[in-house]
Amino acid sequence: MKKLSFLLVLLLIAAPLCDAQKAPISEPIDYKVGARAGVAIFPVIPTVGLMFSAFFRALDLEDDEHLDYDFRPWTSLEAQYFFNKRISLGIDVGFYTSDYAIRKDETEEIVSEGQYMTLISVLPEFRFNYLPREKFCLYGTAAVGVMLLGGDNIIESAAFNFQLNPIGIEFGKRLYGFAELGAGLCFLGVRGGLGIRF
Repeated sequence: MKKLSFLLVLLLIAAPLCDAQKAPISEPIDYKVGARAGVAIFPVIPTVGLMFSAFFRALDLEDDEHLDYDFRPWTSLEAQYFFNKRISLGIDVGFYTSDYAIRKDETEEIVSEGQYMTLISVLPEFRFNYLPREKFCLYGTAAVGVMLLGGDNIIESAAFNFQLNPIGIEFGKRLYGFAELGAGLCFLGVRGGLGIRF
Protein backbone atom coordinates (compact mmCIF):
# COMPACT_ATOMS: atom_id res chain seq x y z
CA MET A 1 0.00 0.00 0.00
CA LYS A 2 2.85 2.39 0.83
CA LYS A 3 4.53 1.62 -2.51
CA LEU A 4 1.29 2.34 -4.37
CA SER A 5 0.80 5.65 -2.53
CA PHE A 6 4.39 6.65 -3.26
CA LEU A 7 3.92 5.81 -6.97
CA LEU A 8 0.74 7.93 -7.15
CA VAL A 9 2.52 10.90 -5.59
CA LEU A 10 5.35 10.59 -8.12
CA LEU A 11 2.87 10.52 -11.01
CA LEU A 12 1.10 13.62 -9.67
CA ILE A 13 4.42 15.48 -9.48
CA ALA A 14 5.68 14.26 -12.87
CA ALA A 15 2.51 15.04 -14.86
CA PRO A 16 2.85 18.85 -14.74
CA LEU A 17 6.56 18.59 -15.54
CA CYS A 18 5.85 16.53 -18.66
CA ASP A 19 3.28 19.11 -19.82
CA ALA A 20 5.75 21.91 -19.17
CA GLN A 21 8.35 20.22 -21.35
CA LYS A 22 5.86 19.98 -24.22
CA ALA A 23 5.00 23.70 -23.98
CA PRO A 24 6.58 25.75 -26.78
CA ILE A 25 9.63 27.80 -25.84
CA SER A 26 9.28 31.51 -26.51
CA GLU A 27 11.47 32.29 -29.54
CA PRO A 28 11.66 35.32 -31.80
CA ILE A 29 9.64 35.35 -35.00
CA ASP A 30 11.81 34.30 -37.94
CA TYR A 31 12.18 37.60 -39.80
CA LYS A 32 14.76 37.91 -42.58
CA VAL A 33 15.43 41.66 -42.76
CA GLY A 34 15.01 44.64 -40.51
CA ALA A 35 15.49 48.39 -40.39
CA ARG A 36 15.84 50.80 -37.51
CA ALA A 37 16.57 54.43 -36.70
CA GLY A 38 18.21 55.78 -33.56
CA VAL A 39 19.69 58.85 -31.91
CA ALA A 40 22.57 59.38 -29.46
CA ILE A 41 23.17 62.63 -27.57
CA PHE A 42 26.95 62.44 -27.02
CA PRO A 43 28.84 62.28 -30.36
CA VAL A 44 32.52 61.61 -29.72
CA ILE A 45 34.42 63.36 -32.53
CA PRO A 46 32.34 66.60 -32.46
CA THR A 47 32.61 66.86 -28.69
CA VAL A 48 36.39 66.45 -28.67
CA GLY A 49 36.72 68.72 -31.70
CA LEU A 50 34.57 71.38 -30.05
CA MET A 51 37.07 71.78 -27.22
CA PHE A 52 39.77 72.84 -29.69
CA SER A 53 37.48 74.74 -32.05
CA ALA A 54 35.87 76.80 -29.29
CA PHE A 55 39.27 77.71 -27.88
CA PHE A 56 40.71 78.98 -31.18
CA ARG A 57 37.51 80.74 -32.26
CA ALA A 58 37.33 82.46 -28.87
CA LEU A 59 40.77 83.98 -29.51
CA ASP A 60 39.33 85.88 -32.50
CA LEU A 61 36.31 87.28 -30.63
CA GLU A 62 36.00 90.97 -29.87
CA ASP A 63 35.29 92.04 -26.29
CA ASP A 64 31.58 92.57 -27.05
CA GLU A 65 31.04 89.26 -28.91
CA HIS A 66 30.23 85.68 -27.92
CA LEU A 67 30.16 82.30 -29.67
CA ASP A 68 27.10 80.01 -29.98
CA TYR A 69 27.04 76.38 -31.19
CA ASP A 70 23.87 74.64 -32.37
CA PHE A 71 24.21 70.87 -31.81
CA ARG A 72 22.00 68.09 -33.13
CA PRO A 73 22.00 64.48 -31.91
CA TRP A 74 23.90 61.71 -33.68
CA THR A 75 21.30 60.11 -35.99
CA SER A 76 21.67 56.68 -37.57
CA LEU A 77 19.77 54.41 -39.95
CA GLU A 78 20.41 50.68 -40.13
CA ALA A 79 19.48 47.76 -42.38
CA GLN A 80 19.95 44.20 -41.11
CA TYR A 81 19.85 40.70 -42.57
CA PHE A 82 19.15 37.86 -40.11
CA PHE A 83 20.96 34.59 -40.84
CA ASN A 84 19.34 32.91 -37.85
CA LYS A 85 18.01 33.77 -34.38
CA ARG A 86 21.51 34.54 -33.10
CA ILE A 87 23.50 36.19 -35.89
CA SER A 88 22.83 39.07 -38.27
CA LEU A 89 24.87 41.39 -40.48
CA GLY A 90 23.94 44.90 -41.43
CA ILE A 91 24.97 48.37 -42.49
CA ASP A 92 24.79 51.38 -40.16
CA VAL A 93 24.77 54.85 -41.73
CA GLY A 94 25.14 57.73 -39.25
CA PHE A 95 24.90 61.49 -39.69
CA TYR A 96 25.79 64.51 -37.60
CA THR A 97 25.90 68.25 -38.29
CA SER A 98 26.14 71.44 -36.24
CA ASP A 99 26.38 75.19 -36.83
CA TYR A 100 28.08 78.10 -35.10
CA ALA A 101 27.38 81.84 -34.91
CA ILE A 102 29.37 84.79 -33.53
CA ARG A 103 26.96 87.35 -32.03
CA LYS A 104 27.08 90.75 -30.40
CA ASP A 105 26.54 90.57 -26.64
CA GLU A 106 23.92 93.32 -26.35
CA THR A 107 21.93 93.01 -29.59
CA GLU A 108 22.49 89.29 -30.47
CA GLU A 109 23.27 90.50 -33.99
CA ILE A 110 25.09 87.82 -36.02
CA VAL A 111 28.61 88.91 -36.97
CA SER A 112 29.48 85.67 -38.78
CA GLU A 113 28.14 82.12 -38.98
CA GLY A 114 28.87 78.79 -40.62
CA GLN A 115 28.80 75.03 -40.28
CA TYR A 116 30.94 73.75 -37.42
CA MET A 117 31.15 70.10 -38.45
CA THR A 118 29.46 67.50 -40.66
CA LEU A 119 30.06 63.77 -40.24
CA ILE A 120 28.78 60.80 -42.24
CA SER A 121 29.55 57.33 -40.94
CA VAL A 122 29.26 54.08 -42.94
CA LEU A 123 29.75 50.95 -40.82
CA PRO A 124 29.26 47.29 -41.75
CA GLU A 125 27.97 45.75 -38.51
CA PHE A 126 28.06 42.28 -36.94
CA ARG A 127 25.44 41.44 -34.32
CA PHE A 128 25.05 38.55 -31.90
CA ASN A 129 21.87 37.94 -29.90
CA TYR A 130 22.74 36.68 -26.43
CA LEU A 131 19.15 36.11 -25.39
CA PRO A 132 16.61 36.01 -28.25
CA ARG A 133 12.98 35.92 -27.16
CA GLU A 134 9.66 36.68 -28.82
CA LYS A 135 9.18 40.14 -27.27
CA PHE A 136 12.64 40.78 -25.84
CA CYS A 137 16.21 40.44 -27.06
CA LEU A 138 19.57 41.06 -25.40
CA TYR A 139 22.36 41.58 -27.96
CA GLY A 140 25.75 43.08 -28.76
CA THR A 141 27.19 44.62 -31.94
CA ALA A 142 30.63 45.40 -33.36
CA ALA A 143 31.21 47.58 -36.42
CA VAL A 144 34.21 48.84 -38.41
CA GLY A 145 34.06 51.23 -41.34
CA VAL A 146 34.73 54.77 -42.53
CA MET A 147 33.92 58.28 -41.26
CA LEU A 148 33.57 61.14 -43.76
CA LEU A 149 34.40 64.54 -42.22
CA GLY A 150 33.59 67.99 -43.52
CA GLY A 151 32.11 71.43 -42.94
CA ASP A 152 29.95 73.95 -44.79
CA ASN A 153 28.32 71.05 -46.71
CA ILE A 154 31.67 69.92 -48.17
CA ILE A 155 33.22 66.52 -47.36
CA GLU A 156 36.94 67.17 -46.81
CA SER A 157 38.44 63.87 -45.65
CA ALA A 158 37.82 60.24 -44.70
CA ALA A 159 39.06 58.35 -41.65
CA PHE A 160 38.90 54.94 -39.98
CA ASN A 161 35.80 54.46 -37.81
CA PHE A 162 34.59 51.88 -35.29
CA GLN A 163 31.73 51.40 -32.86
CA LEU A 164 31.34 48.72 -30.17
CA ASN A 165 27.95 48.32 -28.46
CA PRO A 166 28.31 45.35 -26.10
CA ILE A 167 24.89 45.69 -24.44
CA GLY A 168 21.67 46.27 -26.34
CA ILE A 169 18.02 45.62 -25.51
CA GLU A 170 15.09 45.31 -27.92
CA PHE A 171 11.49 45.10 -26.74
CA GLY A 172 8.58 44.35 -29.04
CA LYS A 173 7.76 42.04 -31.96
CA ARG A 174 7.62 43.33 -35.54
CA LEU A 175 7.67 46.98 -34.46
CA TYR A 176 10.04 47.43 -31.53
CA GLY A 177 12.02 49.88 -29.45
CA PHE A 178 15.67 49.54 -28.57
CA ALA A 179 18.35 50.99 -26.31
CA GLU A 180 22.06 50.21 -26.32
CA LEU A 181 25.21 51.15 -24.46
CA GLY A 182 28.20 51.78 -26.67
CA ALA A 183 31.61 53.34 -27.20
CA GLY A 184 33.37 54.33 -30.39
CA LEU A 185 34.03 57.24 -32.71
CA CYS A 186 30.33 57.71 -33.49
CA PHE A 187 28.95 58.05 -29.98
CA LEU A 188 29.74 57.33 -26.35
CA GLY A 189 26.97 56.38 -23.95
CA VAL A 190 23.38 55.44 -24.77
CA ARG A 191 21.58 55.29 -28.10
CA GLY A 192 17.86 54.61 -28.44
CA GLY A 193 15.30 54.37 -31.22
CA LEU A 194 12.69 52.35 -33.10
CA GLY A 195 12.91 49.47 -35.55
CA ILE A 196 10.82 47.16 -37.71
CA ARG A 197 11.33 43.58 -38.96
CA PHE A 198 10.05 42.12 -42.24
